[in-house]
Amino acid sequence: MAEALLLALDRPPRLVAASPASAHGGDRPAESYRLKRIWCLNVYQGHGELMWRNQRFAIRPGNMSLTAPDTDHHYVYRGPATLTWLHFLPDSSGEPSALPVMHAASAVLSGVFQQAKEAASCWQDHPARAQALLWSVLWQLAGRQTSARTATLAMPVPVRRAMQYCDEHLGDPLLAGDLARIAGCSVTHLNRLFNTHRGTSAMGWLRLRRVERAQHLLCCSTKSAASIAGELGFVDLQHLNKSLRRSTGRGPRALRAESGEAPDVKGVGHDVLGG
Repeated sequence: MAEALLLALDRPPRLVAASPASAHGGDRPAESYRLKRIWCLNVYQGHGELMWRNQRFAIRPGNMSLTAPDTDHHYVYRGPATLTWLHFLPDSSGEPSALPVMHAASAVLSGVFQQAKEAASCWQDHPARAQALLWSVLWQLAGRQTSARTATLAMPVPVRRAMQYCDEHLGDPLLAGDLARIAGCSVTHLNRLFNTHRGTSAMGWLRLRRVERAQHLLCCSTKSAASIAGELGFVDLQHLNKSLRRSTGRGPRALRAESGEAPDVKGVGHDVLGG
């Protein structure tokens, strides 16, 4: 199995150089070099082979490779090849993520490859944007590695369907049967799946998401507690107040005060917001 590279991604990497289209192969089909301290992300348009630490990786159009600093890399191209490359210095703090040396071209990753090319193209004129794009690309590549290793723990389709429907219909008067119908299974089976993967029932998840959204709106908007309660499917203000206290230990008034907002917002008095 190919060795993975460990890269800290908690903070954005520093992009130090980039080229959207660098010519290789042709009259010089073989290249060998190492980069001092610098990591490199390559996107290939061409065919060949990358050799690193006695491992061989096929180079094909659309493939993407990540190479580590201070190690020897050998390239052999079969015919002309064009590379998009980005040289960067990662921030060393944070928990490292595992990324494969080579990523094969696929329809799923085509958008990621385009982001890498865009980062290289805009590096000179918009370095901050290029850095953000590179950071996004690296996180997406790390996410694919993690997904491959945890495929057996992937969220079941019925749970994903029900969760998405909950988020899109928080204000609707939903019942367990409604979520089961959307998920395409029985209420009993859906609750079993939710308990296994989310630690609560399907309706318990819906209640949790309503409380989270209410807390967010109280802290980050000027909507009144009454309008938030109606918008998110709570019976009334008392129902909202009780749900928030059960989950957070604080009522609407206290949550809004913690965010720095005045308790009275859009005509909602102390008696309405609650403690």
